[in-house]
Amino acid sequence: MRIYHLPKWQDTLTLQTQPTGIDGIYFGREFILKNENNDVMIEADSKWVIINKETQRPLTKVEEQYHHLLTNSKLVATEFARLKEKKELSYSSLQDVANSDIDLHHHVNNAVFIRWIEDLLAKSEQSEIASFSIQFLKEVKEGEKVIINHSGFGEDLVCFEGLIAGSDVHCFRVEVERK
Repeated sequence: MRIYHLPKWQDTLTLQTQPTGIDGIYFGREFILKNENNDVMIEADSKWVIINKETQRPLTKVEEQYHHLLTNSKLVATEFARLKEKKELSYSSLQDVANSDIDLHHHVNNAVFIRWIEDLLAKSEQSEIASFSIQFLKEVKEGEKVIINHSGFGEDLVCFEGLIAGSDVHCFRVEVERK
């Protein structure tokens, strides 16, 4: 997500969204938030995976079934890249996964990871966010704990990684660019 301007209370906004096609097991969708003057406030790109409810594995070979989602047009000008593992991160915090963090699929809701990062950034007196990239890597269940490591808060780009406590399993990566 790239943030150009944050909306203010009672702004009139328009949200545009469209699918961007299928790449292997990933479905793309873009979003643009505009103000009443049609100025772009926020643009975002997302990748989704359809999971089989019984096996909890990604569905494959879905192009034929979802061919109508293919498009050649793009709403978002920015190219978003996959986040890479960072080696030099400092320990930041330990998050307990609470019942209220769990969604209908019995794992931590993706918005919870973002809330955890927002809370850490608020403690650091960060300046305004220019972009926020998050990559979900592994589901986290109720009762687990997540170790969140980060790079220096004084930098223009702050990186976070979440690891499931007691393992070397990464559950998310985040990069936050400051204005």
